[in-house]
Amino acid sequence: MSDANDTGNAEEDLPPSEPRESEEGQRQADEGESGALSETDRENRERHPDADAGATDTHGGTEPVGQRETAPQSDFTTRQVGIGVAVLAVGLIIAFALPLLLA
Repeated sequence: MSDANDTGNAEEDLPPSEPRESEEGQRQADEGESGALSETDRENRERHPDADAGATDTHGGTEPVGQRETAPQSDFTTRQVGIGVAVLAVGLIIAFALPLLLA
């Protein structure tokens, strides 16, 4: 004999999961590890228009690649770098040394 609380459903024995944002997400969460998702994926692949494309594989193949160019980098002269370092030094002096001297 079974208990009155025992419904025989294995899904009810699982710990409750937090609710999903979408109905499809909740359905997938409720299915758990039943394997239904892999069958759905297989069906989707079979219905895909490229499923019967033969031996033509569009993923991971070689593509015709021309000369690659990166974004142009700024050419800073030594003078510009020196001015930047001087501005940084003045900023650090104002931010740290001046308050320490006035304290």
